[in-house]
Amino acid sequence: MPRRSNHPIALALSLLLPLALVACASDTVLRTAPPYDPTEEEGASRGGRGGGGWPGLPDLPGGPWSEIDPGEMPDIHFVVAYGDPDCCYNCDGSYTEAYDPGPDAQDGDGSPNGSDFGFGFGCEVRYALVDLFGQVIDEFAPPEQGNGVVYSHLDILPSGPGRFMAITEGWRDAYMPNQPIGDEGEDGAPALLNDENWSWLPWIAWEFDAVMGTSENVAWQDPMDHQVMIPGTGKSIDAGTHGVFAAIDPVEPDWLYLHGARAGCGAQPMPLRATHRRDPMVLDRFWSAEELVGPEYAEDNVYPTGFAASVDEEGRTHVGVGLADMGCGGDSPSMHLFADFIPGEGTSWMRASSEVWAANPMSWAPWSGGAAVQVSSPHELPTWHVVDMSSERSGPAPGLAYNVRPGPMLDPAGPTFALLGTTYEAPWSDRLVVVHGEDEVWSIDRLRFGLQEREVAMLDVIVLPPLSIE
Repeated sequence: MPRRSNHPIALALSLLLPLALVACASDTVLRTAPPYDPTEEEGASRGGRGGGGWPGLPDLPGGPWSEIDPGEMPDIHFVVAYGDPDCCYNCDGSYTEAYDPGPDAQDGDGSPNGSDFGFGFGCEVRYALVDLFGQVIDEFAPPEQGNGVVYSHLDILPSGPGRFMAITEGWRDAYMPNQPIGDEGEDGAPALLNDENWSWLPWIAWEFDAVMGTSENVAWQDPMDHQVMIPGTGKSIDAGTHGVFAAIDPVEPDWLYLHGARAGCGAQPMPLRATHRRDPMVLDRFWSAEELVGPEYAEDNVYPTGFAASVDEEGRTHVGVGLADMGCGGDSPSMHLFADFIPGEGTSWMRASSEVWAANPMSWAPWSGGAAVQVSSPHELPTWHVVDMSSERSGPAPGLAYNVRPGPMLDPAGPTFALLGTTYEAPWSDRLVVVHGEDEVWSIDRLRFGLQEREVAMLDVIVLPPLSIE
């Protein structure tokens, strides 16, 4: 007789139905979605292939998600990057207008008061595996490096069945970017200084295995010379001086993609690079900007603005690359590009736009032709934008007021996708909203830790790629 695993992931499916019976006691709400429109293209939200661009996820129910029984909910699990509700991640000014944070809180741009650093700061991050009812099944955090080091969140991406990669900043009490960081520790992660100087890392990437409950340091960037260090091979890689993105190949997980830029109109665009994570003798792979977007746009000194890797229905890796020029074209408006690139085959499609929102962070899925979700927020009415090979669609972000960010694409044809953001009614916490077209059909306002419900700052969210559990 097969034995049931006691690991939280293995118990998730058996817990889903009982949790559904108590969902009415939480702030997880099922809302009525638009009726089925037979003129729309068939997509995952009407019983086709679905679930965020990964094979094996269950079909989304018909409707979509409208007036269905709790026991019919799809077995989809999110990974939510979260922090305390009073922290400020990549805020925008309107966050501080909603309440008086006091003299010790952060500025509206997410940095400490009086600081000139303009990126996310102040949220000590954890990663929660949650079901559709907000029940926390398991939690993960970057390994402790001692010396009071705190990790704040930069990015999270799926990396394979039951696995995800989280990119963080490591800091202690304050930003001092030009401090040395010492030698690597036993696990390959950088060892931060153990003295009275401040310690800081621009970014460090971890891969978490949600099934085994383990973590591994994938890469980190030296704040002195900006070289990307690969612990598994000992390589030191020039991937650009700033804005470096990373993603693990979901089909060949021993390969790590890196894409960055150098500042200045005279600098040449950095190539997309793939490096082997295990074998130092395997040569790196390179793809130039001309191979990604063609010679017409490669001359504009493009730099990456977004990055993601996923897999299509045929099991091929796709790399979604957002690019923009550096404003070196005189009075012409900046050009923002989105390319769906298949390593070994080339770019399957590319879109160009002069809209400012096209340079914002993106969430992307390559199946059903591929599509990217971006958000205009919060300096105007929050608006979502879905870009695919042939069209751009936009609509209001329902149920959210400001600091709205894209979550995973669930169905490009719908379009059905998730958003994160904040409401004026609850400025201390965030909501996860599933959107179909212009309508909110599902939301999670709090996370359930055992029997306790808690408001948290939801910093980012992905769908965990599925795996078969015997």
